[in-house]
Amino acid sequence: MINQGKPEHFLQTNQEACAHAKDMIVAAGTKFVESKAKGVIPFGIIERAMKALKEDNVQLFANLLRQHADKFCQRGFKVRHAYWTLIDAANFFCDATSTFWSYMTDERRKQALIWATEMAAEI
Repeated sequence: MINQGKPEHFLQTNQEACAHAKDMIVAAGTKFVESKAKGVIPFGIIERAMKALKEDNVQLFANLLRQHADKFCQRGFKVRHAYWTLIDAANFFCDATSTFWSYMTDERRKQALIWATEMAAEI
């Protein structure tokens, strides 16, 4: 397929869906940090994570939280489930919109975007 490895084409032809998924992840991430991260991870990480969300930097946000999986996993099922769902949503979004996976077709990117949106809605 001509567009394999070309996220630019996918982003251009799916602008509304990409923006919607990103907005949902930013909202879910904000909700998660405000309700579940305070007192669990260092304040400096919380500040950086919130800044990343305000800048729509889903990848940085997920990377910052991912470093503290052990702390969230010790907080019980609800926190652990919300944490991993958010991490998965962010990672699927990045899979769909970035150049991490050069062999991905537009069809596969679209599926990753659907999963990102569905998971963000669970938070």
